[in-house]
Amino acid sequence: MSKVFAIVESGVVTNVINAESWQGGIDVTNVTPRPGPGWTYSNGVFTAPAPVVRERFNVLKAELLREMSPAEYATWENIAHIARTTTATQAQRRALKALAVFNAYPPMFDKRDGSFSGLKAIWVENGIVATDARADAIITAALTG
Repeated sequence: MSKVFAIVESGVVTNVINAESWQGGIDVTNVTPRPGPGWTYSNGVFTAPAPVVRERFNVLKAELLREMSPAEYATWENIAHIARTTTATQAQRRALKALAVFNAYPPMFDKRDGSFSGLKAIWVENGIVATDARADAIITAALTG
C-alpha cells in the first residue's frame, strides 16, 4: 500500500508524492490537514502558508453610497433638488455639477486610475463629507466590505 511523502528542501515542502517509500521524504499519510507545496517544516511541525489576500482595486458607485452616513447620503441626494431651485447658491450649483460628474463616471471607480482622488475632492469641496479622512474611510469600507 502506498504512502504519502512530503519532500522538504530548506524547511519548505516542495512536493508531495505517493510511493511505497521515499528516502529523505517525510511520511504525511496520516497528517491532517495534509501539507502541500509551500508549507514549512520545522522541528517536526508542518505549518500552512499564510493565505493570499487579493487586494480589491475597484468599487461600484452604489457600494460607495451605501457606506455614507444617513446625513451624508441625504446631503448627496438633496443636492440635485436644491441646486435646481431659483434660490440655489453658487456653492449648491457647483455641488449639482459635482453630482453630474459622479453620475457621468463609469459605474465603477478604480483606485489605480486616480478616480478616487477626484471623488474625494467632489465630496469634501461640496460639504457631502466633512474631511478627506472621512472620504477615505467610506472608500476603504466599500473596498473591504
